[in-house]
Amino acid sequence: MLFVMGANFKETNTMLGAIAILSMVILSTILLALLDKLTNKTLDGYKELVDDSMRIIDKYIVYVEVLTFFKGDMNKTSLWFNTNNPLLGNIKPADMIKLGRVSKLKSFVTETISENYLN
Repeated sequence: MLFVMGANFKETNTMLGAIAILSMVILSTILLALLDKLTNKTLDGYKELVDDSMRIIDKYIVYVEVLTFFKGDMNKTSLWFNTNNPLLGNIKPADMIKLGRVSKLKSFVTETISENYLN
């Protein structure tokens, strides 16, 4: 995507650069975690490895969706993840991730972004 509605080229380029850098860092972390698990697992642990991988990917998707919604502003994104949200039962989205509620958070983010109700 080379153009973002309502943003000039410099803002768009900065936002896409931030998302690209963040994506590379997160994907590198995912790959390292998966390689570590693969070296320590037998085929019996394969289902657990797949489940762990899906949770990691869901965390990545949630973060990138929120970051994209805030047009690459990492400060707003961080604030959103670390502020109690009454729509989530007055819990921080970051705490939902820590508690293993990533799939619920992912559904919430996807719905609210589609309704443009996130901010």
